[in-house]
This record gives sequence, structure tokens and C-alpha cells, in this order.
Amino acid sequence: VDGLVTMSRLDAGVDRDEFYPTNLNYVAQFAVTETNVQAEAKGLVLETQLAPDVPSINGHQRYLVLALSHLLDNAIRHTATGGAVTIRTEFTGNTIRLMVTDNGEGIDEDALRHIFERFYRNDKAHTTPGFGLGLPIAQKIANMHGGILSATSQVGVGSVFTLTLPYEAKPPTEA
Repeated sequence: VDGLVTMSRLDAGVDRDEFYPTNLNYVAQFAVTETNVQAEAKGLVLETQLAPDVPSINGHQRYLVLALSHLLDNAIRHTATGGAVTIRTEFTGNTIRLMVTDNGEGIDEDALRHIFERFYRNDKAHTTPGFGLGLPIAQKIANMHGGILSATSQVGVGSVFTLTLPYEAKPPTEA
């Protein structure tokens, strides 16, 4: 139900007045804190590699944490015990990337085309929890920030989900 409510709120649009300077390294650390217990219970290594030069963007912190939490939750659920999940930030000058990498089961090419569709689940037997809304919610949050969410994967090797957000440097103000 929470996922449906969140998707409805995102579909209705988020007030830009709720966007504030947001440090994406902090967002990444907060999302890791939210999912750490889940990773530890599964015996996974949850690692961060945060670039020190990542600037703040004008964003909705709560929704950005939610997007990364969904990506981390997905990676944790699809990585076998003893595996690893890494969240990394990277600043390229005009974009900021937040990447969630796992060495889990991977996603086949056919399923990869559908993973951002609402209610799509690659688990045909429905043995894993969820309703197929986590990735569409994360994608919607990326879009509301002018960014994109993409994925690459290889079966038996793992997946990389990349949230790419635009960065616009603000001119210095005159004193």
C-alpha cells in the first residue's frame, strides 16, 4: 500500500518548494543506514565509495533517499548470502551519479527491458516480496529531479543501477 500511495503522490507532482540544497553523499549514507540491517541479516557486505567532491543539488531529500533505498533493497534481495552491494557517488562536472552495484544473480536481457514498468516482476513464481513498484518509484523520483535511472546487468555476474542527476553550478553572489 505504501508503494501505491507514494506512486500516486509522485504522479500528482511534487511541489518544487519542497526542494532544498541536498548533499547526495548524505543521501547515500542515509539510504545505507536504512538498509544496513537487511544486508547484515543476509550476510552481505554493504559498502560505500563516496566521492569527496560531490556538490549539493536542489532536490527533495526524502524522495532521493527513498529512491536509493529501493535500489539498495532490490540489490540486497537479489544478491546471495556472502555477496556484496556497493553504493558509489561520482561527480563529472555537469552530472552527479549515484550507482548501486551488486554481485547478485543478474537480470536477463529480456527482463531488463521491463524492470521500470509498474508492477513488473521478473520473479514469475512471486516468491520474493514486493509488488513491482520499487524501481518505477525510483525512476519517477529521478525524472522529477531532471535525471534518469538506468540499469546494466549480466546474468550470474550482477547488476549496476545508475541514478544520473544534472548539476548546475550557481554563479557566485556579489557581496
